This record gives sequence, structure tokens and C-alpha cells, in this order.
Amino acid sequence: MATSSPSKGQAPGPGPKGPRPPTQASSHARAAKARAEQQRKRRNQTLVAVVASVVVLAVVAIIIVVKLTSSSGSSKAASTVVPPNPLADGAALTGLADIPAATLAEAATSKAAAAPNPISGQPPLTSGGLPQIVYVGAEYCPYCAAERWAVVTALSKFGTFTGLGETTSSSSDLDPSTATLSFHGSSYSSSFLVFSPVEQDSNVPSNGGYLPLDPLSPLQNQLITTYDKSPYTGTSSGSSGGIPFIDIGNRWIVSGASYDPAVLKGMNFDQVAQAATDPSSPAGAAIQAAAGQIVSDVCQLTSGQPTAVCGAFSAASSG
Repeated sequence: MATSSPSKGQAPGPGPKGPRPPTQASSHARAAKARAEQQRKRRNQTLVAVVASVVVLAVVAIIIVVKLTSSSGSSKAASTVVPPNPLADGAALTGLADIPAATLAEAATSKAAAAPNPISGQPPLTSGGLPQIVYVGAEYCPYCAAERWAVVTALSKFGTFTGLGETTSSSSDLDPSTATLSFHGSSYSSSFLVFSPVEQDSNVPSNGGYLPLDPLSPLQNQLITTYDKSPYTGTSSGSSGGIPFIDIGNRWIVSGASYDPAVLKGMNFDQVAQAATDPSSPAGAAIQAAAGQIVSDVCQLTSGQPTAVCGAFSAASSG
């Protein structure tokens, strides 16, 4: 049977299905899309680079600020450091330590200095099984300046000081520039007691006060808060204490100088050290009386030890 053929001019029927070849329009669209993607990637890369640069600059700026601040703080701290005191003359300290115990025992009975105020009913103040003495003062303080001579003279009978400084009280306070010693930076060694001193402030003026030296320990702060007031100081009711503050084993309290700093007026360090060994001078009589009273109290804490020292006080009291 014969098949029919399309007539001339008739369109052929549909052929087999398959992919169409790309047209010129679709090629342009893909190229535009590719260019857009490349531009987007370049923008992202640029943004990342900018952000990274900003972060780096910020870190560098922070480092510079920290260094400048640190340098400024260090310079400020360095400019406010209190210069160290010269060490006290060794011969002067030997002279104080060599004052005979019998001389101090006799002086303790005089009226040339006020005795420490006895307190009772308080827990013993000890450290490592030994009686403890706490001193709180300041270098600018003229009353502290006077009292240190007596403290060093007294405690030299029970141990050895090292590193004591030579200084004066404030030049603008009462009894200006009183020659004295300083416990700042010093140490004390004894088989009979523990001595814990602190000089809170220097004699260097600063902003209406004085440059600080040593902070109070928790124990020192507790003692001065508890006992540097009436009735423990022997002052009138409601009266606050002052410095120097000395706690002798929680058995005796010193608040303020035991004698008038004016007896040291006009004397330099060597002159005071020399006068301290002479009980016939006003300065010597006051220093030895105050020192003798401290030694007498400490001998009660140490049960009469050392006998070479405390024996002289026993003899004086029995006589």
C-alpha cells in the first residue's frame, strides 16, 4: 500500500524531541550573570580586606594607647616614690643600746615621761609563741619622732635592729624637723619578742598631706581601731587616740608621745643620740625614762628574760 507524501508547500510534522541549540539571547544572559557574580565576589573580597584593615588599625591603636597610659602611670609612680632615708649612724645606735639597764630602771621611776597605760581583760598579743609589740606611726609626726628614740633604746635590750633610717619630722608641723629614726624598711631580730612597726606616711608633702609609705596590716588596723581610744589610752571618755600608737602585748598602750618633743628642739640627729646617753640633759632624762618604762613592761611579758636586763628592774623595784 502506498504511503502518502506531504504535499508541496506543507510543513513537515513534528520530529523527535532533543535539546535546543543555545540562542544568542541566552548566551548573553549567562555572560551577564557570570559578570555579576564576579563583581559580587570582588565586592565581598574588598569588604573583607577593608574590615581586616580596620581591625588591624584598631588593635594597633589600642596597643599604642595602653603603652602610653602605662608609661604615663609608670612615670607618675616613679615621680612620687619617696627617696630612701640614709641609714642611721651605727655608733649612735650602739650608744643607745649600751645605756646600762640599771640606768634605765632608775629613770623609769622618774616623772620625766608618762608611763604606758595598763589595760586588762584583753587576749594576749603574741606571734609565734612570743609576746608581740605593735607600733603605728608616721615620719611626718613630731610625737612619733620623739617616741622612736625611747622605743629603739628599750627594745635594743631584747634584740637587734637593722636598717633603721635617719630622718626628721615634717618641717611644717608642730616642733618642725625633729631629728629621729624611722622604722620604714627596717627589721628587728629577738629571741624574746616580736616587734611589728609600720610608718604609714613619709615626711614628703603631697596634696595637702604626705606621700604614703607602708599600709597597715589587718592586725595593726584591728588593734589601732580597737585600742587607740578611751578608755584604753587613759584619756578622757570619748577622746580619740593618735600616733604614735604602741600596743605592748595587749597589756599596755601608748598613744601619743611619752614626753614633749620640744626637748629635742634645735638638735640634729647626732646631738639627740648623744644627749640620749646623758640622763642629766632634759632630752636624755625624757628618753631614758620612756625607754625604762617600756623595758619594765616588756620584762613582765618575757617572764624576766633576759635576766641581765630584767634583773636590774627587779632590783630597782625591790629597792
